Amino acid sequence: MLSKKSVALPRKRTVYIFLSMLLGFLLGNLIYTSLAVSYPEILFTQEDASCMSCRGTMFDVYPLQQMIFTVLGTIGGYFMGGLWWQVVYVDRKYRNKDKSKTLKTEW
Repeated sequence: MLSKKSVALPRKRTVYIFLSMLLGFLLGNLIYTSLAVSYPEILFTQEDASCMSCRGTMFDVYPLQQMIFTVLGTIGGYFMGGLWWQVVYVDRKYRNKDKSKTLKTEW
């Protein structure tokens, strides 16, 4: 019979990677939106600017660009989640074994 720890670990890893992918998805959309608002000349041509004024929004001009940022963000989130899962839960490199090497600040 499987123990609770062996069942919980794959579920925990799945949730961890899913949340990392969600973070990547949101960051990809945030980067696209900030580029579209701050530097429209990078993403859009002059003809698109005239089209934006008649439709009233610039975010509908190139849905392919937004999809590219979203997909790259999601894929990056998957790899980021896998990397940090390895670091935090498998290798446990976040723990400092030698307490004397920690940075001590004196106020």
